[in-house]
Amino acid sequence: MLKIRSLELKNFIQYSGTQKLDFSFNENRPLNVVFGENGDGKSGIIKSIRWVLFGKTSDSAFDEDRNYLNLLNRQAFKDGDYEIKVNLLLQKDDDEYVITRSKNLKKGLSHFS
Repeated sequence: MLKIRSLELKNFIQYSGTQKLDFSFNENRPLNVVFGENGDGKSGIIKSIRWVLFGKTSDSAFDEDRNYLNLLNRQAFKDGDYEIKVNLLLQKDDDEYVITRSKNLKKGLSHFS
């Protein structure tokens, strides 16, 4: 079975700076639950996994922006950090796989939808 071991986000939507989520796996408890208030980033986790795997979030508000500015965290933009990056660590048996997608935006972009 392929398992998600961790997800590392940099400046992706709600996630400012680098944030890492570790998904533990236990044979007796093979489920991870993500919960939080509205706007805390639960959907952002799903969007980041879709983006790292397929290059799209499946949300037109983000996918139709050809400059990727809508994916960039607002605080990172204010701080002048224009890199968006997602690392997904997967495990199958004893093998680990890392999938990475990143985008360095051009300075000077300034239109958020």
